Amino acid sequence: MTRLTFKKELYVAAALEQAVTAFEAHAKLSRSETPVEWHVDVQADSDEALIADELANYVLGVTIEERGAAS
Repeated sequence: MTRLTFKKELYVAAALEQAVTAFEAHAKLSRSETPVEWHVDVQADSDEALIADELANYVLGVTIEERGAAS
């Protein structure tokens, strides 16, 4: 299992939602949160690290797009 952590002050919630929806066909994803962070646990039979990295990149990309649109 690979755990990804996203700081709420840096990332947009919608980006996390979109990424989980986009990647749920490729891995088992479990979400949790604290007051300051979101966590996504990624479990996959193969290429788990790659899937986790790509999911994190997706969240970052959508966050950048969302923040750019808000400017």
